[in-house]
Amino acid sequence: MAASSQPVAGFGVDLSTNLADKHVQKRLSPSARKAFFKIATAWKIRDEEAKSLLGGISNGAFYQLKSGESKTTLDQDRLVRISLLVGIFKALNTLYSQKLAGNATGASVVGLTPSRRMNLPPIIQLRQDDTHRLVLRRYAFDEQGPLSRLADDEAELSALTELERSTDNRVLGESGLLPGISIHELVFGVAYAHIVNAAFTYAHPTGSRFNGPGRGAWYAALCLETSQAEVAYHRAKELQEINWPDSEVFEYVEYLADFRAEFHDIRKQPDFRDCLSPDSYAASQRLAQLLLQQGSVGITYPSVREKKHGDCISCFRPALVTNVRRGALLDLRFENAYVAPTFVVHA
Repeated sequence: MAASSQPVAGFGVDLSTNLADKHVQKRLSPSARKAFFKIATAWKIRDEEAKSLLGGISNGAFYQLKSGESKTTLDQDRLVRISLLVGIFKALNTLYSQKLAGNATGASVVGLTPSRRMNLPPIIQLRQDDTHRLVLRRYAFDEQGPLSRLADDEAELSALTELERSTDNRVLGESGLLPGISIHELVFGVAYAHIVNAAFTYAHPTGSRFNGPGRGAWYAALCLETSQAEVAYHRAKELQEINWPDSEVFEYVEYLADFRAEFHDIRKQPDFRDCLSPDSYAASQRLAQLLLQQGSVGITYPSVREKKHGDCISCFRPALVTNVRRGALLDLRFENAYVAPTFVVHA
């Protein structure tokens, strides 16, 4: 019997494009040039700023590029710069509606200094099935809709997708090119490996509660209501930062996972109350960095945003996120930034 050539749901590995290759540079340059100026127009970037984003370029060469007269192949440095911009454009338009994406702002990166005198939490043997993690549907399904706004046809969309993935953190991580996590720690050949790997390679620029900016973690809750509350809090905070006055809908996919491992446990541990601050991740990130360096697999902790239902997990090791499968589809709906949102769960 012939082997099936159809991809299996949840499986697959993307490879990072080599932008140092002259043939790749020639092939991607036309689409990269057009996408750059479409982004510059959409974001109202001035010409002087655009020239800086390209790494410095003479007026003549810049305006030839802008007019489309120049057919010059872009070098590796400029392709990397445009790839990063395309990735930012895709991320903003994946996370937010098209209207809101133009108003979103980034955050600065902060460093971490581990504490050498910090006591360690107790260790428990965790056996927990059906933990809940919510992932934005466009990320989960790797939808290319945002990039289609920069492309005029399928060939350009394909080229921009390849260009964007050349600086995509998950793809770089799966190619062994990401400094924060080794390729040997990531998972391959299992269902939804890309979902697991994404959790560890797409770290927030300032980190999250139990991880820094260089390496992510798998966050999940023991109850779906807890995951909903955590997600709703962070989305609301983002909308409030820009005083968003309109409605907004975030579409999520639920992923279930099982755990069988020894976790450090800070539940009912007064010595670690600073790690549960509602406003600062400084203490929790110091603890996480210390535990990671000492080989910890993760932390169990009480939810900061949802007190009624339960506890959360931050797993540091991709291989210990097991039996991952897809659950429900959910919509998180905001009337505006200041009205409490609602969740709609689809069967």
